[in-house]
Amino acid sequence: MPSRQGRLRLVLPSPEANLNNAHDATRRQGLSIDGDNAYKRDLCDMIIGALAVGAQNSNPPPAGHLGQRFWDMAGRSASSTKKWSRRSVSLGK
Repeated sequence: MPSRQGRLRLVLPSPEANLNNAHDATRRQGLSIDGDNAYKRDLCDMIIGALAVGAQNSNPPPAGHLGQRFWDMAGRSASSTKKWSRRSVSLGK
C-alpha cells in the first residue's frame, strides 16, 4: 500500500522470513512481474533488445548488466547457426 507520502514501502525479508509472505507483499504493492505493468514491459523489451543486438554481435551491454546474459546467448546461438549453415552448404555441393 502507498504510504502517507505517496511512496511504496518495501520491507526486505530477513533470511529467517517466509519468502512466500514477502512475495505476496510485493505483489500487493504492484512490484511483481505478474499482470500488465511497465516493469514487465521494460524487462521484456530489454531482453528482446539484448537478444537482437547480441545475434548481430553489436552494441554489447555494460559490464555486469542483466542484458549481458541474453546478449551472450544470442551471440553463441547465431555463431552456431552460421557454422551449421556453412557445413550444410558445403555438403550439398
